[in-house]
Amino acid sequence: MRVLILNDDKFFLDKARRYFFKRGFQIHLGDNGVDGLVYIVNYQPEVIITNIHLNALSGIDLYRLVKSKSNFSGKFYFIRNENDDDEFDCDNERHKIYSEKTAFNKILLFL
Repeated sequence: MRVLILNDDKFFLDKARRYFFKRGFQIHLGDNGVDGLVYIVNYQPEVIITNIHLNALSGIDLYRLVKSKSNFSGKFYFIRNENDDDEFDCDNERHKIYSEKTAFNKILLFL
C-alpha cells in the first residue's frame, strides 16, 4: 500500500517512515502541502496522512483542493501536534484529527 505522509517536523517524518516501512508500506514523505500535491500526482498514494498545519499549503487546504480537482479515491487522515484527538467539519463531512503521539497505532487499525 502506498502511503504519503506530510509533516514539517523532520523527526516525526523519520519516525513515521520507520514505523510504516517496517509494516510493509511503500512510503513517500513531504514537509509541506505543495510537496503533497506533487506526490499525489506522481505516486498516486492510497492513503495520505497529513498534519493540519503545514507550510505553503495546509493539510486541510490540500484535502479540499484534491477532493475538488481530482478523482482521488484514497483516504485522508489528519494529525496535529496536540495531546488529544479532536474532530472538525470540512465540506459537510466530519473528520477526526489524531494526536501525533498516538496517530500511527490508531490509523493502522483502518489500513
